[in-house]
Amino acid sequence: MLIFKHAKPDLLQESSIALGFFDGIHLGHCSVIKSMLKKSKQLGVSSCVVTFANHPLELLQNKKITSVITLEKRLDIIQKLGVDAVLLLDFTPELISLSAESYLKKILVDSLHPRCITVGFNHFFGANKKGDNQFLQDNASRYGYEVICVPPVEYDSKVVSSSLIKKCLQAGDFEHISKYLGRDYSLDGEVVKGREIGRTIGFATANLMPKFDLEPVPNGVYSGWAVVQGKKYKAMINVGKAPTLKDGEITIEAHLLNFDKDIYGQNIEVGFVHKIRDEKKFASKEDLIAQIKQDLASIR
Repeated sequence: MLIFKHAKPDLLQESSIALGFFDGIHLGHCSVIKSMLKKSKQLGVSSCVVTFANHPLELLQNKKITSVITLEKRLDIIQKLGVDAVLLLDFTPELISLSAESYLKKILVDSLHPRCITVGFNHFFGANKKGDNQFLQDNASRYGYEVICVPPVEYDSKVVSSSLIKKCLQAGDFEHISKYLGRDYSLDGEVVKGREIGRTIGFATANLMPKFDLEPVPNGVYSGWAVVQGKKYKAMINVGKAPTLKDGEITIEAHLLNFDKDIYGQNIEVGFVHKIRDEKKFASKEDLIAQIKQDLASIR
């Protein structure tokens, strides 16, 4: 997959493009991208996603915005969907001030020569959000493209959105997150050295160092999985301070079932399926071991 970081004339000769930030690549985002891909095949042109490296609301609202997934994960999923190219822009003050007319002409038309532009029902671009679906329709004949506006995707009578997924994350509700994403929620990161206390009680863990700031996973014990060197293992995941044994900074520790290898320094993926219980402090190490054995019976 080609990744362009700046809009320049003639990056693609002809294309079918999808516009959006696509934080999470949930069912709604996938619907937009898949509609664009279908059109690219019909037209016989390159498929391209136009998105941003940083969250637009960080500049618009002047505050830190947590993401559902990392930029690396976004690009990886987009590539796996079969997209040919991504125009990955930095959302800057200059871009904010760019009129919808200039954005359409300079960023999209001159660079990508779109035959079709696909957007979600709530997508805007350009100064004062003037670049909406109607704006694209009004300029379609001028620039020779057609417009597809994808309606919202609902699950259990709720519109699937990144904000909905963040609320589920805050509640540790990974069963609903899996439905909204169309896949289990997961984190990628490097396995780092811990205090290795888990090994002393018979439950060695891989301590995960996530790569970027994301919407935090609530403290607790979770049923999940881990992918190591391309192989998937069932796992019990603890997020928190491990108060019974060390009670320090928040860590993500995964105990992989039927696995006993040294993987320090390796990058692994850890997925969350459902919450088993809240984190708690036990009166003794023996009580903790008994609870861990009970927790393991809940892994699925």
